[in-house]
Amino acid sequence: MVVGAFPVVKLGTLAFKQISKPIAKQIAAAAKNSPFLRQHICMRIANFHHFLDVNLRMRSLGLGKAKSVEPLKEEAAVELGANIISEVFLFSVGVGTIAYEYYRQAKKSNTREENQLQDIDELQLRVEQMGLQLEQQSAELRELQRLVLAEPWRKEHAKQIQKDEKQKDAKK
Repeated sequence: MVVGAFPVVKLGTLAFKQISKPIAKQIAAAAKNSPFLRQHICMRIANFHHFLDVNLRMRSLGLGKAKSVEPLKEEAAVELGANIISEVFLFSVGVGTIAYEYYRQAKKSNTREENQLQDIDELQLRVEQMGLQLEQQSAELRELQRLVLAEPWRKEHAKQIQKDEKQKDAKK
């Protein structure tokens, strides 16, 4: 029974995705605890998300565009912003993993195709070499046939045979 190679790369990408979940939680916690991230990142992201959410809901209900959207309370905005940041991180990890896997498979496929093309080229070269060798051997065979069938050689051979027969008769 033949067993394929253990998929170390796939296992590594799965482990990376699993490790990224606690990292995303740490990023969310850091975003909640840092005053700069709370004010300038989390709250802005959360309030922009809230603005889009309210407008989309209003339009889907057929009420038109909202005239004004009140910003979220600070704690809710920080919580939502931190969750969005962690989800964006997880999404980025997922996209990066898929992109890496696609790149790896494409590279593997290209390598396999290049090897096949190289094998085809080598086989074509061998066929050409064999064709040349066949032509050379055919030419040599024709030359040998020409020499065998040449008239002077046959006469000399016939004379040699007669001479050999006379010597045998003389010895008897």
